[in-house]
Amino acid sequence: MIGGCLACVSAGEVSLDFSEPGAAEWYFENYVLRGNPLFSDEEARRAGKMPNGMTAPDGFWNMSVKERADFTKLASWMNFTNPSITQEELLGAGGKSAAGGKNGPPPSYYSSFKQLLKYSKFIENSAAQWHVDKNTLTAVLIYEMMDPEAKFSELTGGFEAPALYAKRGATGSYGIAQLEVYKARMVLQKYKGKVFSEGLRGNVQIVALPIKPKYATDIAAMYLKYLKDSIKVKATRDEGGYYTRDISWAEAAVTYCGCAGVTMSASTGTFGWSRFST
Repeated sequence: MIGGCLACVSAGEVSLDFSEPGAAEWYFENYVLRGNPLFSDEEARRAGKMPNGMTAPDGFWNMSVKERADFTKLASWMNFTNPSITQEELLGAGGKSAAGGKNGPPPSYYSSFKQLLKYSKFIENSAAQWHVDKNTLTAVLIYEMMDPEAKFSELTGGFEAPALYAKRGATGSYGIAQLEVYKARMVLQKYKGKVFSEGLRGNVQIVALPIKPKYATDIAAMYLKYLKDSIKVKATRDEGGYYTRDISWAEAAVTYCGCAGVTMSASTGTFGWSRFST
């Protein structure tokens, strides 16, 4: 999930086999979170920790109560889905909030999380409206924001659709959600009934939406929902034989970024994968 793809769980090698829908999420809420060290804010601050026992990164205690709670839960979730994650990747080197740079390491999850704080209400609303796991949606957006175009759109507010489309075309990925035109077109029509004309005019109209963060979180959530609802995987039973199951939210994140070899055909809308294992 980290290192090459924030949302990827070891690039498709999901180590936890929770075959029942929602089982992994239930286990996380009822066992992982409850099993974490529970420091009071005063104890954690004095010890240089977060309430879950992890090292508190720079500026953690300057955030609001809700922001601290959201990041603490996200950090626990990421550690749960990818136990090999390092402190540098999650919190920054030595707990320092690595912002990343042209010649430096990629930004830490914490640093990217802080960049998304201004969109926290959009993320919460989108996750709630489309019944998507908020941690998964946040993780996907953090990873996709590492793309230079995503950062540019985030800074400009997304007013450059024609110029961006002229440069990147129909196969480019746009905005902080980093989705291609055909994927955005598909979910906007499927879930919102919006129909755009084929060709340049319709494509530019579509691009104008995901490059605006307030729409990007919605489109990203809809695409995650589509992946979760559409993909079934063949899994092996302990006693032998096979069965078909839904993918987990962690696997939906893997599929979103395509780093497990899961791809969707632009022409047919069908999925294919080469390294998606269960």
